Amino acid sequence: MVTKTKCVTIGTDVTYELVGKSTDEKPVSSNGSKFIEMDTGKEYFFDGDEQGWSEQADKYLDSIVIETAPTKTSYYAGSNFDPTGMTVKAIYTDESEATVECGFEAPSPLKIGDAVKAKYVENGRTRFADVEIEIKPNEVADAETLIDIIANGNKAVLEADIPVTSQLVFNDDFELDLNGHAISTNMSTAYVLKVDGAKLTIKGGTIEAKKRIGTAMNGGEIIVEDGEFTSSTDLGFDAVGNGAKITFNGGNLHANDGGLMAFDGAEVEFNGGTLLIDDNFALGTNGSTGRGNNTITMNGGYIDAHIVTNGYEAIGVYIANNDTFTMNGGEIFAENGAGILMRGGNVTLNNGKIKTTGVEGGGGWIGDKKTVMSQSAIIYDEKSNYPGKEGMNLTVNGGTFVGFDKSIDIQSTEVEPKVYVYGGAFVPPYVPAD
Repeated sequence: MVTKTKCVTIGTDVTYELVGKSTDEKPVSSNGSKFIEMDTGKEYFFDGDEQGWSEQADKYLDSIVIETAPTKTSYYAGSNFDPTGMTVKAIYTDESEATVECGFEAPSPLKIGDAVKAKYVENGRTRFADVEIEIKPNEVADAETLIDIIANGNKAVLEADIPVTSQLVFNDDFELDLNGHAISTNMSTAYVLKVDGAKLTIKGGTIEAKKRIGTAMNGGEIIVEDGEFTSSTDLGFDAVGNGAKITFNGGNLHANDGGLMAFDGAEVEFNGGTLLIDDNFALGTNGSTGRGNNTITMNGGYIDAHIVTNGYEAIGVYIANNDTFTMNGGEIFAENGAGILMRGGNVTLNNGKIKTTGVEGGGGWIGDKKTVMSQSAIIYDEKSNYPGKEGMNLTVNGGTFVGFDKSIDIQSTEVEPKVYVYGGAFVPPYVPAD
């Protein structure tokens, strides 16, 4: 058992003798020197560490060595060191040894040329040991290397356009820097990107998909900083389940059948960029029973919604369940359609602009309800009897709303529809129901 040392401060009133040398002066800081406190007989030594003079121990820490290497020793630049599996052995001045729990010093994230050291502190003495690891570059130019970096690293930087033939699955936090290049695929049965319980940040290039571009599930999140994203036959990104989220901060998404969508208690946050939709809605939820309780927030950005399918109309934002939608800024444009259609939940409009165009006698179906809807800026549709209609309400605090047919169209069987207008500019003028 090592006797715990204590640091001592040598005052002017302490009588001492430096071993091997009589002196009336304070002991010098010389490694290996020892002095005796005459009144108590205690011996003190200077051990060469920053602690200086300390009470002599029975034995003290001399060095440490790596006993068992960590499980993971090969890293890509941009990753963080993982000490799992590493054990360290302490070696003492009496030549005894012991396996000890220690810490480490490592840059975060790792870069080419970085060193990692195990660190152990005992009784004021600190010792280090080098941990042997390999740090590989995170630049990638082919699908095989990209898949390996996703499995074993935290960041990839594309150096070339990469076609992929299988889904890219992210189980750990990851940064995907497209670096001006493209990921493309012709897969027709899967998402290109699947984020499962992790956070994926995307920036700086292009992703081209036939079906959906990406999904976040099991509390995962996809953050789009910028770039160009296309889905030729389906929607762009979706989040599924409680804690899952899509955050769209910038860039341009061009999708056929929906932009950003939330299911089963998930969240979508649209802060900037453009959502160009050919044949449906840009932000939305699902109207099936049990798929609601989602949250969508629009703080900025531009929505450009169109329609191709005969009999239907375009829509900017579709709230189809007991969901929550808040608009704090940005702009929504729907050609021959509606800006916002709510069939349940809570919609609060604080700022921003909505504009729709149309044709006389026009309008069309939205979703799976074969009822012709108007070409209005906002539609409050309790009448279609969707699952989230109980307790639905619309609150307008501000913003500009320009509709082809109406600024606010109320379709309700309620005696008093829950539509509350406190501010905003409306064209045509909004006329509350009697």
